[in-house]
Amino acid sequence: MTPAVLDRALDVFLPYLAAEAEIHFFGGEPLLAFDLIRRAVRAVERKNGSRRKIRFGLTTNGSLITDDILAFFRDHRFRLLVSFDGLAQDVGRKQESAATVLLALERLVGAPEIQVGTNSVFTPRTVRYLSRSVRLIHELGVGDIHLAFSNLEPWPEAALGALSKELAAARRFAGTWRKRTGRIPLGEFRPGPERRIFACGGGTNRMAVAPDGSVWGCHLFVDHFRGKRNSAESRSYSFGRIDRFVPDQGKKISDVVSRYGLLRMTRFSTPDTACLACREVEDCAICPLDAAAPRTEIGRIPSWTCRIAKALRTEREKFLESKTLSRP
Repeated sequence: MTPAVLDRALDVFLPYLAAEAEIHFFGGEPLLAFDLIRRAVRAVERKNGSRRKIRFGLTTNGSLITDDILAFFRDHRFRLLVSFDGLAQDVGRKQESAATVLLALERLVGAPEIQVGTNSVFTPRTVRYLSRSVRLIHELGVGDIHLAFSNLEPWPEAALGALSKELAAARRFAGTWRKRTGRIPLGEFRPGPERRIFACGGGTNRMAVAPDGSVWGCHLFVDHFRGKRNSAESRSYSFGRIDRFVPDQGKKISDVVSRYGLLRMTRFSTPDTACLACREVEDCAICPLDAAAPRTEIGRIPSWTCRIAKALRTEREKFLESKTLSRP
């Protein structure tokens, strides 16, 4: 991203931010462009003053955090989401990358001004490391742990069975910790909103600007349509370029927002059935872009993704119903 694109994005969107909002930096690895992050933060704080409560967030693998960057995060009270797969890190990612991330996490959790969480992605090959990884990450001092599951390849029955066992083990660990402290380390096991139909918030409560200056309802669309920007589907989800973007420009905005508005569970389907026909549709929340990553059709959910979501719901319900939630 160029400074010109960044400055234009801030000028366009700052007046429209909610009273409480977050500006989040994604990559690739966003710290490769730390000069732009620093430029953005300083500009926002200068232009916003105290009118809105704006916090800053960043998703990183932690490998580029220096003393100066750490001090910057502390000064501006960043919320960091560190990509770390625990014991599966060296299996599914670059060899010997675990040591680098572990060092970064140790530094970050020692800075009380920074809110630190992790996101761990498991595959059919690495799912057997899940529960032990949760325990490892929590022992490092991370109290906000999130799980994700790769959709780049099918999940066979053996992997789905292993997932159920690993989630059950993670549930037991989380229950024990909740009984001791009253806190829930796993984000997927925390109480959520009342039953409702999940809908994508793209274009309504979030917007994203890509490095090339294109504007989208969510950062996930940037990667999904990489190399397919000229397709009709891509154009239907794009708000155009930031240098010509006006938030109240009328029909163009309305048409694209309406397109995002169709991304709700009642309009999705699996190879077997429409999600609307499922009795658990009000308890299910599957991001259409996460499900569509290896596919071409947004909203068409692979059968194994549906099974993974159900396994998560089952263990979450057991956790919330468990007597371990009551502290002595």
